[in-house]
Amino acid sequence: MKKIGIDLGSKKYDQKISQQRRRRDWKVRCSLRLAYVAIILFPLSASALLMRDNGPEPIIIQLKQSLLESETLDTELAALALLETEEGMTVEKRWAGVKYLELLSFPPSFTEEQALAVIDKFQQTASIEKVVAVSAFNLEFTPGDFGQEFGPTELIPDAVRRALDNASVTPSSLTPAIEQVAMPHVPGELIVKWKDEYVWNAQQTGFAAKMAAFNALAGATVLYDLYSSSRELTQVLAFDEIVTSLADQLDRYNASGWVAYAQPDFIYGSNALVPNDPGFTNPGQPNLLRISAPYPLGVPNGAGAWNITTGSQNYVVAVADSGANVSHPDFAPNLAPGSHNFITGTSDVTDDNGHGSNVAAIIGAQGNNNQYMTGLAWDVGLLHLKVADAQGGITTAHAVSAIDYAYAPGHNAIAINLSFGSVTPSSSLDLAERDAIRRARANNMAVVASAGNNGIDEEQPGKLISPADIPTDNLIAVGATAQNDTRAIFSTTPPQSSNFGRYRVELGAPGVDILGLTQQLGFYSIARGTSQAAPHVTGALELVKSKYPWEHYAGLKDRVLMGTDDIASLNNVFRTGGRLNLLKALHARTLMRNLSTRGKVESGDRIVIGGFIIGGSGTGSLKVALRGLGPSLPALGVPRLNNPKIQLNNSAGQKIFANDDYGNLPQLQKNDLAAAGLTPTDSREAAMVETLAPGAYTLFLQSQDGQQGVGLFEIYELAGGTNEQTRLLNISTRCPVGVGDGVAIAGTIIGANPSNPNDNTVPKRRVLMFGKGPSLASLGVPGVLANPKIDLHNSAGAVISSNDQWKDIDGTNSTGLEDKLNEPVPGFAPKCAQCNNESALWPTLPQSNYTTILSGVSNGTGIGLVEFYEY
Repeated sequence: MKKIGIDLGSKKYDQKISQQRRRRDWKVRCSLRLAYVAIILFPLSASALLMRDNGPEPIIIQLKQSLLESETLDTELAALALLETEEGMTVEKRWAGVKYLELLSFPPSFTEEQALAVIDKFQQTASIEKVVAVSAFNLEFTPGDFGQEFGPTELIPDAVRRALDNASVTPSSLTPAIEQVAMPHVPGELIVKWKDEYVWNAQQTGFAAKMAAFNALAGATVLYDLYSSSRELTQVLAFDEIVTSLADQLDRYNASGWVAYAQPDFIYGSNALVPNDPGFTNPGQPNLLRISAPYPLGVPNGAGAWNITTGSQNYVVAVADSGANVSHPDFAPNLAPGSHNFITGTSDVTDDNGHGSNVAAIIGAQGNNNQYMTGLAWDVGLLHLKVADAQGGITTAHAVSAIDYAYAPGHNAIAINLSFGSVTPSSSLDLAERDAIRRARANNMAVVASAGNNGIDEEQPGKLISPADIPTDNLIAVGATAQNDTRAIFSTTPPQSSNFGRYRVELGAPGVDILGLTQQLGFYSIARGTSQAAPHVTGALELVKSKYPWEHYAGLKDRVLMGTDDIASLNNVFRTGGRLNLLKALHARTLMRNLSTRGKVESGDRIVIGGFIIGGSGTGSLKVALRGLGPSLPALGVPRLNNPKIQLNNSAGQKIFANDDYGNLPQLQKNDLAAAGLTPTDSREAAMVETLAPGAYTLFLQSQDGQQGVGLFEIYELAGGTNEQTRLLNISTRCPVGVGDGVAIAGTIIGANPSNPNDNTVPKRRVLMFGKGPSLASLGVPGVLANPKIDLHNSAGAVISSNDQWKDIDGTNSTGLEDKLNEPVPGFAPKCAQCNNESALWPTLPQSNYTTILSGVSNGTGIGLVEFYEY
């Protein structure tokens, strides 16, 4: 087990959008390479489905996930095959793993109407989850959805087609290493996860008996099931180390084909330090001033975060630590039912260490009650979970149990605070904790972890800390800052300071001389360490949830990370380069408000295909303006598109609306374009205004008269940047990529409500960008861009960042971002054989205008795809 230490230590919108359009048009005319164009990619073009030389474009069908665990799977697949045969469809290939997908092609003789009729039949089939046109595949699926690939007649192993095969390649940072034997652990105990494919139907298949026999032969006794479900089983085993050493047991279990992984039951210690001034008798909470809780930093008369919200007892936050005095007057009013001691199995969470009381008080000591101190959230449901003993020791098994307990029905915690971590760094991570945090993600719970007090750079080889460096997207790793906003140094003898990591540690929060409570009434504790930094972020999640109750875990995390203050001394130290700011975290979020792409329009697959996802936490609609331009573009070194046509489809390839002359639009759409300053300047250009429900959409920009040329695709949201829930989450463009003026030039506006563009409290926006080519080939797209490169430019035209190999997104010495992209959910990592040549950037951007250029390395050409995700 690893030890984790407990730290005791305005203008109107129509005017604004018109100005933005004029600025963009001026940039296009003045600088072709840095044109102010939105970088997004959209799916294919045609009447509705894209019509190729060999008939309608293929479709991808997804089987319902529930069927993968059903006993009727074979029957449903047989029925599906019969339907495909009856409709004349050809299965080109299948993918199985996370999802079951089939790529189907239509007979070459099929008309578009015949193809759409078949799509309707598939959509009405009870076994099918969705039908997606190939031109919209990137809007409905991520690379991680395409598991193992199989030919149309190739046998798919049952474990794979049921998504039970967990033997896929594991990133090196998550592979159990024998060095773990030297790390602190519970003597004579192992944590073993059995492979899902064997756990499934274990009684019927006889595997339950085989597993019991294997344990008996190894001399192991099952202490208890750490986690179990119909398809998962992780056990805590005990054995006699005098008979068989831990190393030998690890070898035995990890070598078994039945075992996904085996690891020690690590012992964690708190990221804690003894208070630096035990005689300090005048408590204060300058940490809350630093993060703008009562008022903006340095503006005592201003309105701070607490003027917006002080939290809500309806939202539960779990604290996995050494316990707390649940009768304390600052804890009792905020007590959530279900406090539990995982060491004794009782409800007694008395704090015999002191760390848990300090941490819980930072999060949620009730405020404004004339007693003791205030937490970040004056009102919150605190769920106290005791996992640390009197010495601060915490085992993997207890930590995992607490995580699973926190999100379980009846507790439904929105977040859990883990102010502990590995006592010593390692080259691998705790897989059992990873699995528990993944389950928390599936149950909509964020996890906040302290980065540790070893003073190490967690990007360096062999310097990983569990759980902080586990790369799940619901985990937030927090480093500590001092009162002057530098990375915190806790002591010089012995040397102790906050861990850091340019890609692995997300942000900083106050962690020096932080006031907290104790088990005993009438006393305070003052502590320092990343254990104190983490609960600041957990408390922030509570406040954000109370302000924006619709937010999923990802939205809560996004708002907190994007709301940090930029601190020069923290640049390249923490992922955000900043320190927590509560007021900014509660601010209206910054959106991707406009995207456009300039690219070559030819015919068939070689047109401009724009795609976008409207989503978020809301169920409402979003009004958008779409344009296809050509004649009004400045003179180029290649022909311009003479007569553009645009068509909007849903993701199944069904047409919603089309236009080839904006003058033919209904008057209401013309009025909307005029109000936004978006009326095209040439009568041959195309436009539309649509109010769309959440979902994925494809826009085709093609030639109306058959003449090829460079065209410009654009999308604007017309909500004025105020629609927090239903918004543009993903925008992409697929088009031929040439050289010179033939490259793809994409631009975007990153901004919040435009009424005050100079507001320095506006949060930032993290945008995940991809430049793709090789991954398109597996879907039958011909002539793809073999080695795409993306260059990101700011509004002045300067290159901010470049990439042509996605695995180098975090440099050559770290896999911090690479590990996050490799996570199966949401599964963004490119997966094909040649996909290492694809490019990626993941910048955090202030509100402004940006341009991205998609080109080929060494002047390569072909069809490429550029994508933006709000992620």
